[in-house]
Amino acid sequence: MPFPGLLDLNDDALHVLLWVTAWVHPPHWEFQGSGQPHDWEPHSLSNYPTYLETHPGPKFCLGWVYLSQVCRRLRRICFASSALWGGIVLALPSLSSMESLLVRAHQAPLRLSLPSTDWRTPFANPADPYWHGYRARTAFAVKHFERAVSLEVHRAGAPHLVDWQPLLCGHPLPYLRHLAIYQPHYPGRPRRFYLNTPNLVHATIDGGLFPSFTYPLRLLRKLSISLHPRGSLSLGSNAPILNILSGTPLLEELSLQRLDIVAGGAIDEPLREQSVLLANLQTASLDVYGSGHPYLWSFVQAPAEADVQLSFSGYAHRHDVVNIFRAALPQLRCPAYDHLVVAVTSGLVTVQAVMNHYTSLCHDRNDGIRISWQISPSSFDRRTFLLIPSCVNAARIRLLHLRMVTAEGDSAMLYSFLSAFHSATILALDTRTRMSGSGAIFRLLAENAASAHAGSAPLLFPALNTLAVAYPSGAFQDTIQPQLLSDHWRAALGFLQARTSTGRRVRSLKLFGARPQEKSLQAIEQGALDWAAKFVDEIVVADEH
Repeated sequence: MPFPGLLDLNDDALHVLLWVTAWVHPPHWEFQGSGQPHDWEPHSLSNYPTYLETHPGPKFCLGWVYLSQVCRRLRRICFASSALWGGIVLALPSLSSMESLLVRAHQAPLRLSLPSTDWRTPFANPADPYWHGYRARTAFAVKHFERAVSLEVHRAGAPHLVDWQPLLCGHPLPYLRHLAIYQPHYPGRPRRFYLNTPNLVHATIDGGLFPSFTYPLRLLRKLSISLHPRGSLSLGSNAPILNILSGTPLLEELSLQRLDIVAGGAIDEPLREQSVLLANLQTASLDVYGSGHPYLWSFVQAPAEADVQLSFSGYAHRHDVVNIFRAALPQLRCPAYDHLVVAVTSGLVTVQAVMNHYTSLCHDRNDGIRISWQISPSSFDRRTFLLIPSCVNAARIRLLHLRMVTAEGDSAMLYSFLSAFHSATILALDTRTRMSGSGAIFRLLAENAASAHAGSAPLLFPALNTLAVAYPSGAFQDTIQPQLLSDHWRAALGFLQARTSTGRRVRSLKLFGARPQEKSLQAIEQGALDWAAKFVDEIVVADEH
């Protein structure tokens, strides 16, 4: 039966309802017991043959299409709603349904979607019936490209059977607004993917080819380009990317993943504009390797408050890191950012400036500006580390959040770094991996407090009123060892006591993250908190979530 009250609506209202529903909730696959019944497709099952034996086949969620079988009135209205059928001409399992659905669609725009690999049958054999159907749908889609407003082509189990490059290159697609396509590279074929799609709004290009657009994308709001496998295709300069971006004045979301920019790269072209203005950009994520070249982001003018993630894959030299920081100065110095996260692990450095929010102390955040680069496990350039305070608006930082795996032997560097944040009122130390880094920081601060009390040195963090400690959660819980936890709290208590002696005691001690589960760890923590109560006004144990 249809939903109560549905048949009480007049025909015009039902037409509008079905038209809206067709765009918001198109048919899709769902799996019994998957726990993810909407907008989800399983991974390739080539490595999981037992799945086919233990799980029933997928069922097709017809959703509103079911209404066309409920009663004559709804069936008549559904048949008259061409937008419904224009969105599913390739979606139903039967090949014979394509022509009949196309007739029902009349002249409505088409949304063409070819699913990823068939998960019910083996796909290693090109003669498998699935591939007959896949090729039939491909041929049908090519015949009606001109009417498409949306084209989605997912990965196929045997991608060598379908090559979209000759089918799309140069083919005019004037109405296409949404493109999501996976296109692998074929040896001996061109490395560029030429697209004649002037009215694109969303574009996702994934695979081994780099796109080239015949016309500027004046309406584009979302662009995602991902090249893989990494290293299979390289760019000779930033020009191929910047020339695309120069024609996207309305762009709001940008994602560039696994891009290698090296001298003599396979793809290059003259640069048309030295600077690209993306005034409407809201989010950007760049994973670019380009040692020896100006960092791509340095050519982009974007709002300071845009959420930006910049990654430098591969080990970064100092000049590479300097280039990234220079490129991101407008975002790093955004007046709204008063929370700075600095994480130094054995192989990665991450710097993130965001708006202050306590929940981020035990959970990563994707907002603000985030810069990360790889370092050699055997060395860490201290000069690069000391660049951070000069690149952010240090005087505005109120919450300084440090995740330091190790800081031993770097007292001079730490002192120079910490002394820049004299306005910080909250110091957060993350113990997610090991306690040794936070312990070294506590010892340095305790020594400084003692020196300040003696009048031989200025006090670090003179405005500090809150100390926050973020415990590891989930899989990181087993990294806490009793000895490390004891050393950590011994150093923390030494700092709190020394700070009290200066007359500027820490008012609040706050703990975030999962509580220790082992009784030995709980006993260590409880003893430390009992002692800490003598040196702070309040102790707050926040919920893990």
